[in-house]
Amino acid sequence: MVRKIVYLLLVAFLSMNVFSNGLPPSGIDNGSVATDDFAFTIGDQSCAGVCITGTCVYTYIRCAGFVCEWRFGASLRIRHRIPELAVNVYQQTAESTWDDYSAPFFDHLKASASNNTFSLWGDSMETGGGETPSASKASAATTPVRFKEVEIFGNPKLALYELEKAAIEAAIRAAGGEDFGGSLCPTRAIPLVPYFLSEFDPEWRLNFWEQVLALNILPPDFIGIPYMVDEGRDGSIWPVSMPTTWGHTYPRVGWIQHAEDQKANAVVAGRAAHIVSRRGQPHFYNYIGDPPSSEGSYQIRYWGDSEYEPGSDRYVWQHIAPHNSSSCDSFGESDVLYHQNYSTQDKSTVLQTSAYSLWMEQECCQYRGVIIAAVEIDEICLPLPI
Repeated sequence: MVRKIVYLLLVAFLSMNVFSNGLPPSGIDNGSVATDDFAFTIGDQSCAGVCITGTCVYTYIRCAGFVCEWRFGASLRIRHRIPELAVNVYQQTAESTWDDYSAPFFDHLKASASNNTFSLWGDSMETGGGETPSASKASAATTPVRFKEVEIFGNPKLALYELEKAAIEAAIRAAGGEDFGGSLCPTRAIPLVPYFLSEFDPEWRLNFWEQVLALNILPPDFIGIPYMVDEGRDGSIWPVSMPTTWGHTYPRVGWIQHAEDQKANAVVAGRAAHIVSRRGQPHFYNYIGDPPSSEGSYQIRYWGDSEYEPGSDRYVWQHIAPHNSSSCDSFGESDVLYHQNYSTQDKSTVLQTSAYSLWMEQECCQYRGVIIAAVEIDEICLPLPI
C-alpha cells in the first residue's frame, strides 16, 4: 500500500510537470528526449508485427426480459506487439535526459533517494554516473566499468494506440456483424505511470540480492560463473559458448563492464525491463501488471508468455534517442563480423544516453461465454503501423 501511494504521488507530480510544460520541441540531436518523441514516432511492421493467426468460436446465452437464446459468435485471433514501455537510460544520477521529467524538484528528489542509499554503505558506493574512476575496477588498458541510471514509464504512445485499437475494432464489427469481431490486444501499462526509477532502488547499486538470486538459479556446477543469461540469446542458463559483443541480463543492476557505451545502454535497459515484467523481484519497482482478462463485455484469451526475455523476437526495441527510427531491433544479434556494429550505426551521442520504446508481443482473441474452438490458420500479416 505504501509503495502504491508513493507511485501515485509521483504520477501526480509528473503529470502536472508534463502538461504544464506542454510538449517541447524534440531535443534528439543533443541526446535528450521529449514526451512527443515517444508518442508520435511511428513504428513500422518490424515493430507492430500485426498478424491474424486464427479465429475463436464461442457460445453464450443472451437474455432479453424473460426470453433467452443460445448464440454463437466468432472473433479474430490476432498477434501483434504493443509499445508498452518508454525506457530512458542516462549517465548522471538525478539528471534525466527526458526533458519533461527533469524538473529541478524531481531531480532533487531522485538525488536524495540515491544519496540515502550511499549513506548506508559509505562514500565508496557513490559513482556520480559514467565510468568508474577506480583503478581497481577499470584502467585505460581494460574495459571500463560503467554505471547507468534507468527510468521506465508507461509509454505516452499508448494513448494513441487505444484510439487506433478502437477504430480497428469498430471496423471489424461493422464488416462482420454483431457476432463476429476482433480487436488488438489490450495494454498492460498505463501511459506516463512510473514503473522503475533506478535512483529509488537501492539494489540497483548494491547488487546484494541479485547475487543471492543468481546462486539459487544457477546449476551447482556453474556457481563460479558471475553472470548468465546472455542478452540476445534464448534465456538459457548455460555458459556462453560463442563470443558475445553484448552483455548479460544478470545481475540486474546498473553496473556493467563494456567497451561500447550504446550496447551497455541496451543491456541495462533490458535488465530493467526484465524486472518490471515480473512479480516479486528484489527491487523497488512497480509491476506493469498481468494482461487484462476482460475488456468491456468481452473476455480475453491469450497465448504465449508475458515476461520479457532477452533476445526473443517477441520483444523488440525502437530507438527514440539520440536518433529516432521507425524500425525495431531485437537486442543481441552478434555483429563480430559486421563492417558496422550496433554501436556505430548512427546511435552514438556525447551524452552517452539512449531512449527506447519497448514493444511487447501479445496474441489474443475476444469472446463471450465459453470458447468451444480455437482455430489456427496460416498467419496473415498486415503492414499496419502503430
